[in-house]
Amino acid sequence: MEKATLTVEQRSELKKNKVKKLRTQSLVPGVIYGDNENVSISIDENLLKRIYNGPFGKNTIIELTIKGEKEVKKDVISYQIDRHPVTGNFRHIDFLVIDETKKVKATVPTNVVGIAPGVKLGGMLLQSAKAVTIKTLPSSIPKSLEIDISNLEIGNTIKAKDVILDEHAELLTNPNNLMLQVSVARVKKDDDATATSTETETEKPAEEAS
Repeated sequence: MEKATLTVEQRSELKKNKVKKLRTQSLVPGVIYGDNENVSISIDENLLKRIYNGPFGKNTIIELTIKGEKEVKKDVISYQIDRHPVTGNFRHIDFLVIDETKKVKATVPTNVVGIAPGVKLGGMLLQSAKAVTIKTLPSSIPKSLEIDISNLEIGNTIKAKDVILDEHAELLTNPNNLMLQVSVARVKKDDDATATSTETETEKPAEEAS
């Protein structure tokens, strides 16, 4: 995985009114955790958007250049991102300093490939969850994980434990969480006619275990 690069400013003013002022200047407040100390920073929001709209999203490894009394470089990954519920703008971001030899937690989206034979026979493909949480080396975080449904018959399911991971990764999501299933279509009858519409039960999204 290639690293993104980002230059940020160390900040000493932590009061609420100062944080609000940062946001009016399109700067996002943040904190870097690790190395036995926490560093408060401000980040250009446009640069953040460019990074997190990339292929690895919030799992992007970033080489941060921190400008303060002295310039420091750290490799980090996002730990917690707070966005505005309506605009989606960044409100705050926490980074975690990483060590390439130590595993980190990452939530990775899944990508469904293939055509399920059960769907060809009239079943409905229901997707209950679109991501799994794993623990792996920073350089081994995938941008997505493929789920092949080409053998999925009516009544078959795919659970989190069925998602194929590489040798470095371990699954943190509950292994029995449902990811996908091919459900039997239910036929609804009218008083006057035979089949008029098809309904299926909607699955609630599976909860991921940390």
